[in-house]
Amino acid sequence: MNLSSVKLDNTVSDFTRQIKAVSGINLRKCYQCGKCVPVCPVQHVGDYGPRKLNVKVLRGNNLLDDPDLWLCTTCGNCYRVCPKEVNPLRIMPAIREQAVLEGKVPDELADVFQKLQRTGNPQGESPRKRADWSAEAGVPVPLIGELGRPVDVLWYVSDYTSYHPRGKDAARAMARVMTALGVDFAILGAEERSDGDSARLAGESGLFEMLAEQNIKAFSKYSFKRIVVMDPHAYNAFKNHYPRLGWQGE
Repeated sequence: MNLSSVKLDNTVSDFTRQIKAVSGINLRKCYQCGKCVPVCPVQHVGDYGPRKLNVKVLRGNNLLDDPDLWLCTTCGNCYRVCPKEVNPLRIMPAIREQAVLEGKVPDELADVFQKLQRTGNPQGESPRKRADWSAEAGVPVPLIGELGRPVDVLWYVSDYTSYHPRGKDAARAMARVMTALGVDFAILGAEERSDGDSARLAGESGLFEMLAEQNIKAFSKYSFKRIVVMDPHAYNAFKNHYPRLGWQGE
């Protein structure tokens, strides 16, 4: 829903009313108890906090031009401790989506969006290199597309563990652990794309849906009993958001 299309009244600020309309969350429930402040990771490194953000909105400030809009990591700690259950995991993506629609996105984030759209990963690396880490794993890491048979576990490796040097070390260690445990597993390799959860939380719902549909198409080509992930974003996306796009896996 476009924020500008919401019919407003004069009981609260326009922007506050708009946020409620697109997120389903009423920020006026916040009574400034401050429990969110000590659990916010960004609060510890700067002049920021969920309570301050809520005050800005309640005062009628339009966050679409406010750099604080992009500081929230959507970790959910504030929601976990909030006695009124004000949920920024629904509020922030709704506001950010409108900022994306209006082109008010930081240059660095816009660059990440472009890389995700072009290559399927935020690093902008070639999909053909997605399984290169496995050459130094010390154990076989089969590609499900080359096996020609069902497997027990489809291992979704994720972006960081596919491309970043430190992440690739974690992927190799995981491969050795699964091999030592006798797990019948395989990976998608070049067919895998970013789970898209971070893009969704950053307001790019269209990009999320594109990546999700590409992954769902890849998943649907093969037979396996379960998916194993190393990334909490992938777990959240597959469990809570892919089903509305037709994914019925586990």
